[in-house]
Amino acid sequence: MASEKPWLSWPSELPITGGGGRGAAECPHLEALTSKESLRGVLAETRAQMFRLLAESPHFAPILADEGAQHPVAVLAGGAAAVFEFFDTDTDFTYFRQEPFFRYVFGVNEPDCMGVIDFVTREVLLFVPELPPSTFRWNGTPHPLEKYTSDYGVNATFWVGFPAGGKLLGWPNE
Repeated sequence: MASEKPWLSWPSELPITGGGGRGAAECPHLEALTSKESLRGVLAETRAQMFRLLAESPHFAPILADEGAQHPVAVLAGGAAAVFEFFDTDTDFTYFRQEPFFRYVFGVNEPDCMGVIDFVTREVLLFVPELPPSTFRWNGTPHPLEKYTSDYGVNATFWVGFPAGGKLLGWPNE
């Protein structure tokens, strides 16, 4: 009977990993799937495939080959940190959800980030919001830019600041 339904013998929870303990022995591949090195590898492969497909595209390849053309870049905006995002009267609060294509290309799951893809130099740049010090109590101190650069395998990371009005510079606030 168990051979017909092997999922009945599977554990109901993922094992705890780390430190070479019992969990690491039970599930050796979980650490590789959840590590930053694995994420950087997947993102590098995704970006390389994106650049390759665009270079082979009959619509985009002539733009890259033309020396007199303007420098093609793409600016992508991630998901916004908004309290009310539903067109629904049942709730007034939603949890943050990253824009899927932004997460696919940049790997970032933090709100209000932006990214630039340079198709000529094949550089990937990340822009992270610089939160005001008044939010440190709830959000904690921000990570240094080097952490974003190393974790997500981008070429460079920059802060995007808040002006006096409190709205994020460069973000399409309404």
